[in-house]
Amino acid sequence: MRWPNLIIVDEYGRAYELGRWIRDNWAEISAFVSDPFNIAMFVFAVLLAAVVLAMTIRIALRVLRASWAMLFPHAGEITLGHRREKALDVVLDPPVTFGFEDRRKGGCQILGPTGQGKTTLMLNMALQDLVQGHTVVALETDGDMGPRLLPYVEPLGLKHRFLYLDPTFPGSAKWNPLGGDPEKVVNQAVDTIASVSSSHEFYQDFNEDVVRHMTELVQLG
Repeated sequence: MRWPNLIIVDEYGRAYELGRWIRDNWAEISAFVSDPFNIAMFVFAVLLAAVVLAMTIRIALRVLRASWAMLFPHAGEITLGHRREKALDVVLDPPVTFGFEDRRKGGCQILGPTGQGKTTLMLNMALQDLVQGHTVVALETDGDMGPRLLPYVEPLGLKHRFLYLDPTFPGSAKWNPLGGDPEKVVNQAVDTIASVSSSHEFYQDFNEDVVRHMTELVQLG
């Protein structure tokens, strides 16, 4: 069985078989193919098609992963980022996840130079936990993670659950560790000192220092 050749119709309505059309127009085809501008346009079109295809695959995979996560959620699992170990990872965009049990049992330590995104990573982790309904407690002696969390309080509906404690911030919540019933305050202070001093050998002399300072304050008063 002989397959028919592809039929091409020109602008005058004349029908050509593919082989005959190539023979009749070979000079024009050769000139067109060898033209540097046409070559550059062809390469550009191929690259553009490859980029569009790669982006389409990435978007489709992200939609599928998000749909799968909604249908079969892993409680407490968060996404840290996406792998870039192989060339194909740029297209497949595989996520790096961190399970709740792994964080609860093993913890997480983030290391890196200044300005490399440690706080941004922790901010994204906190926001994912808040979206899932978990309580997040952020303690920092220096940094801007607290202020960066503030704009998300109302959009996430956390105004009734949010407490921001910073003496330097206007409108900060207030907490007086010595306020309240005197007996309870004393018991809490004693329990805190006892638990801290017995938790690590570094604090073995903690009680002695506290008593010394308390005695000095009483004398000054």
